[in-house]
Amino acid sequence: MSKEEMKVYFDGDSNWYASPWDIEKTRLWIIKNYQLDDEFELEECDLDNDGMWYETNDKKDIEELEDYDEQCKGGIGDLRRTDENLIERLMSFRDVLKIQGVSTEPYVIATTNY
Repeated sequence: MSKEEMKVYFDGDSNWYASPWDIEKTRLWIIKNYQLDDEFELEECDLDNDGMWYETNDKKDIEELEDYDEQCKGGIGDLRRTDENLIERLMSFRDVLKIQGVSTEPYVIATTNY
């Protein structure tokens, strides 16, 4: 399966799941593996317009952020410093999947539960 075939689904609460499968097969796998009830629902994300914060060590990103805590223009490509040594870029799910590669089963690609 190619990266282009991977999908990302949001559970409507706090987790985004990357999956090589269609939405129903992914939903059933998550219910079984996370012991959730049958009411659990997913919605498919737009790989190009939806995204997540992802750590970057790219020299260009570091130089662009300079000493600021954030460089936000309101979408994909925004930068932020989460602590002194960690810089994150808001990246599309498609770009993150290119970095992470193909998986044989679903996994949590992003969460708001820290």
